[in-house]
Amino acid sequence: MVLLGWCASGNNNDGPQIAALWGPIATFVCLGLEHSVANMFILPLGMALGADISALDMASNISVVALGNAAGAALLLGGMQKLSLFGPSAWNNNKGPTSSNKPYR
Repeated sequence: MVLLGWCASGNNNDGPQIAALWGPIATFVCLGLEHSVANMFILPLGMALGADISALDMASNISVVALGNAAGAALLLGGMQKLSLFGPSAWNNNKGPTSSNKPYR
């Protein structure tokens, strides 16, 4: 999803920015990965092509997936940040950084 922001920032015009977003999102969708941004892309597209999906179905799907994405990102990114800052010893105690548990560098 970071690639989306990178692709869109490469141009100042709306048309090329929107066109640059389609490739990464379509790839994400084709891989079958559940992500709220990918679902915001594929569900309205399916609805426009005649799929039997209501706006309530889309909203409930996107909200559940967004909550899952947020929880996964918080745990994964928070855990990796803690590991990168405090090293492997950060998992042995819950005291936070002290003189014996300085940031790992």
